[in-house]
Amino acid sequence: MTSAPNDPATVAFNTGCITANACPQTYGSADGNGFIGGGQIGYNWQVQNWVVGLETDFQGTTTKASVTDSLPNGVFGFDPFLGTQSTRENYLGTVRGRFGVLATPTVLLYATGGYAYASVTRNWFGSFPTFVSAWGGSSTDVLSGWTVGTGLEWALGNGFTLAAEYLYVRLNGGNGFVTAPQDAGCVPGGVPSCQFRITGSDLNNNIVRAKLNYKF
Repeated sequence: MTSAPNDPATVAFNTGCITANACPQTYGSADGNGFIGGGQIGYNWQVQNWVVGLETDFQGTTTKASVTDSLPNGVFGFDPFLGTQSTRENYLGTVRGRFGVLATPTVLLYATGGYAYASVTRNWFGSFPTFVSAWGGSSTDVLSGWTVGTGLEWALGNGFTLAAEYLYVRLNGGNGFVTAPQDAGCVPGGVPSCQFRITGSDLNNNIVRAKLNYKF
């Protein structure tokens, strides 16, 4: 995430703070992990040893990542600064094409790719505790992007198949929100007003999953 002052009073304050290297504007990157689970539906066409398909899936996820930036008391003449940001995915879905070849009569090797979307919640909080100055905010948006991957699918018999699949998902960031003052030291129109515009960055997902399918 990155932050930028949203009004003249905070611009004036933030300029001095940034010059003193006490107020970061970019909050770095964070790695997170979590579980994912859901369902899918699709259709396959087979021509000799070649298989072409189209499928869509939807799943809930617990993936969350966070990062904290802080400076100790007295650095560059500013009081302690603390800034935190977190990103959480609530659900994820894809619509993908699939192209594969039968390595054996019961084993399919395939590549897949297409459209991806996800509900993402972002939170941001910053403060100068001694100044009694704090500001924060939250936003939940549906981000879109793309995905590519590969997999291996085994026919188990009686219409069932078992697959192991890897997907790389890239979601476009850019959703933004304006923070609100949290403490008495920051009020709209004050100096500083502590209103910042927060802009999210792109998100990358590396997904490894097992799938149990039934062919009608």
